[in-house]
Amino acid sequence: MKGDEINVDNNCNESQRDERFFLLENAAPRLGNVNNANSKIAPSLFLYVTFTAVMVILGLGMASYRFFQSPVEAVPLSLVSVSNLRLELAFLSIEMMKNDTIEAANESKIVDISPLCGLIEKGLDAFGIRGVYIDLFDSLEFLIALRSAAKAKGLHHFLTSFEIPKGQQPFFKYRGVPNDREFFNITSVGEIWWLRHFTGAITADKLIRDGSLLLDSSGERIYNASAYMKEIQRIQRLDYGDIMPFHAEHGFVWHYVARTIPSLSAYPIDLLVDFCGDLIWKDEYIEDVSNDIGRECRHGFGHAVFYVLAIREMGGFGNFSVQSQFRPKSGIALSEKSMCAAYEICAEAPNLKTKKACKGGFRHSSNLFSEPGLDNSALEEAHGKQEKRCKKLRKTANNSRL
Repeated sequence: MKGDEINVDNNCNESQRDERFFLLENAAPRLGNVNNANSKIAPSLFLYVTFTAVMVILGLGMASYRFFQSPVEAVPLSLVSVSNLRLELAFLSIEMMKNDTIEAANESKIVDISPLCGLIEKGLDAFGIRGVYIDLFDSLEFLIALRSAAKAKGLHHFLTSFEIPKGQQPFFKYRGVPNDREFFNITSVGEIWWLRHFTGAITADKLIRDGSLLLDSSGERIYNASAYMKEIQRIQRLDYGDIMPFHAEHGFVWHYVARTIPSLSAYPIDLLVDFCGDLIWKDEYIEDVSNDIGRECRHGFGHAVFYVLAIREMGGFGNFSVQSQFRPKSGIALSEKSMCAAYEICAEAPNLKTKKACKGGFRHSSNLFSEPGLDNSALEEAHGKQEKRCKKLRKTANNSRL
């Protein structure tokens, strides 16, 4: 798909308009013939009256449709255009997986996601946050697009499924991914789990650069990160919602904090209050996706702590942009100094829920970028030992000051 093919015009195309008026013009005389013997109405006048009546009926129908829509989905989108961009995203997803090879991982722990940035920004400009987060990333629709893209590429061994196990978050399963890296679920950079997170980071970067984001095709805009978070939480509360906004939220938080507080050395309590509000201490479970709005808001700050410290260790923010993301399972390991700094930052969170979420988010990021082949139990055991060492080091340092 080419960028210039994306079109948000909801009008009929020329051939559709011709057909519509042809049908009206031919229907009017037939209707007039019902009482032809007694009719005194001129054909042109009858056509005008009939056409006007049809337009009024259509207008009332559209008014009723708009009236009964939910506030979050108040403006209908061009489904054809969203579908085109979704298929383009599916093709890109497969290409990103193909390029995520052992050789590429050995060469660099950083992956260039510039093509994804261009695609997501195109969607944000055309459809807004709601169009991208609700429609473009609809999981079932994306599964269909992914299968179509794989078939078009001749990847008949490439198998995908979308699973919603009871009491667990919905997820994609992939089999036959066309690369040589060990792969399951969230290891490869092109998998939808990562695409959702990267979309949040791309959204944050665009908001910082442009100063505003389109909300939907009505033209309404938001102008700050707090408004973005409130909109995300509205989308998370929609009936029959998707896991997309929960994942994108984390990417948004980690990039926003890294860009706006690069010298982070203490827990950003003011930003936490701004983003999460009463979700700092409150849980709000969403059964459709087996996830909690409050927990996920708090969890994002732990991801942000890891990102700031990792970028700092890998050359500083001058070498990074939103197009440069850490490669999953590429062996990124923070020094003991940074690990201890992370635990100290999380210890400053305002309550037990935020402390736990910060530590959990930090460890989660650390696990995602660790050496391939290490299971979660081994990683968590290593984290526990490291946290104990950090506490001893901090105690020793405090005693030396006495």
